[in-house]
Amino acid sequence: VYKRQEYDIDGVFMQRFYGVTRGGDRRKESDQILNNAFKASQKYDRAIAVMYDLSGLQPGKDDCSRVIEDWKHLVDDLKITESPSYLHHRGKPLLAIWGFSVRDEFPESDLQVLLDFFKGESTPEKYRATVMLGVDHDFHQRNNWLDEMAQADVISPWAVGRFGDDNGHLNFMNTHVLPAQDWCDRNNVDFLPVIWPGFSWYNLKENETKNKRPRHGGNFFWTQANRVISGNAKSIYIAMFDEVDESTAMFKLAENDDQTPDQGYWLALDADGYDLPSDWYLRCAKLATEIVRGNTDNRTSLGTPPDGIDEFSAWPVAARCG
Repeated sequence: VYKRQEYDIDGVFMQRFYGVTRGGDRRKESDQILNNAFKASQKYDRAIAVMYDLSGLQPGKDDCSRVIEDWKHLVDDLKITESPSYLHHRGKPLLAIWGFSVRDEFPESDLQVLLDFFKGESTPEKYRATVMLGVDHDFHQRNNWLDEMAQADVISPWAVGRFGDDNGHLNFMNTHVLPAQDWCDRNNVDFLPVIWPGFSWYNLKENETKNKRPRHGGNFFWTQANRVISGNAKSIYIAMFDEVDESTAMFKLAENDDQTPDQGYWLALDADGYDLPSDWYLRCAKLATEIVRGNTDNRTSLGTPPDGIDEFSAWPVAARCG
């Protein structure tokens, strides 16, 4: 949670992958990470909430009952919802669940089971939550999902990698973002659009392109921010704070290749010909926050985000290996 207070980011969703719900050492490790994050959120007065990522669920072998049992563990044993930092929405703790409609192997029936539990009157009060769903960008066009989606409290359609330039984003806005927001408004569901700085699966998959969706010095990110705010978004989900593997990381980054480890491929901030300080994208996030809150006017051009913490580094910010 370091530096989030200085850059005025409201809070974070802590991802909890499905494999953790199977228990064992992996859950112990994840619990410790979660505990550390909660301590930091309280120290720096930032909001925090759990997001279950269903990636890793195996159809025929697993079902979503493990998510329910794991949530009971978090509430009863880790007591996360008793933390003053836990994010509440409509009077209840907010729980995010990512993957329905994104992955074909997660059926509507599993989503209904989760909605019935987390929102059901027969569920003990301490386990109830408002439900945020991370869904595919075209969920609003999938009639087989809409009955379940309308029962959610927040919808956040995934956008990362779905377009590659400003024109692609404009088409994405008109085809998906604005219609999805209209659908949410009609169904009394809060809408949380996703914006992202750039993207590449080079470190995760074979035959992928380095820097596949270039950042262009923050301008790619800012075009998205400007448009979703102009489209009357009340909140924004920025993907992702620390996702280095997919080149979407927003935290402090290496300014150039001299500051990256020798091993592997690392996307430095000068990849597109811009000289930027390591905290550039934190500053971009802060500017977006100020505009969403109505504290400053929206603007079509990023320019130089104000109130940076860091100057250009005289020494490497990442330790070199080897």
